[in-house]
Amino acid sequence: MKVDRIIVAVTIAFAAAYFYQTGQIELLAFGDPIGPRMFPYLIGALFVIGAATLAFELSRQAKHQEVNAPVDSPPTPEERQRTRQVHWMIGAVCAWVLLYIFAFDRLGYVLSSIAFLAGLTFYFHPRKWFVNSAVSLLLPIVTYVVFHNFLHVSLPAGILPF
Repeated sequence: MKVDRIIVAVTIAFAAAYFYQTGQIELLAFGDPIGPRMFPYLIGALFVIGAATLAFELSRQAKHQEVNAPVDSPPTPEERQRTRQVHWMIGAVCAWVLLYIFAFDRLGYVLSSIAFLAGLTFYFHPRKWFVNSAVSLLLPIVTYVVFHNFLHVSLPAGILPF
């Protein structure tokens, strides 16, 4: 429960920093009337909505637990081991995301996204080779085609020739 509250606080702090940085995006005198800030503001709002939803759910659970509050017992060795595993997994996923961020410009969107998705899908669903491969290959390629050809958004090509 304490970890959930930390997640809410960190998400709100991240959203505040994200909103601040979005406000720093320069507006041009010409171009789209909506401007380049709308999509980042939408993403920030989704962060806040997610944090608020989690906070609401935590308060509901707390009220329910007050009614049926069991006597707290110290965690078992298995529970402590599981908690350590979860912490390592969260750290590993964060490190994987950082690696993806650093590889994004160097390798390009398609290759870095294929590697990123393959790493995550094969780790979390190790026996689903066909689905993992299809998602890891098709999702980056399809999104690249949509962004490049239809939305005219340039994504980093990296070492690929397109």
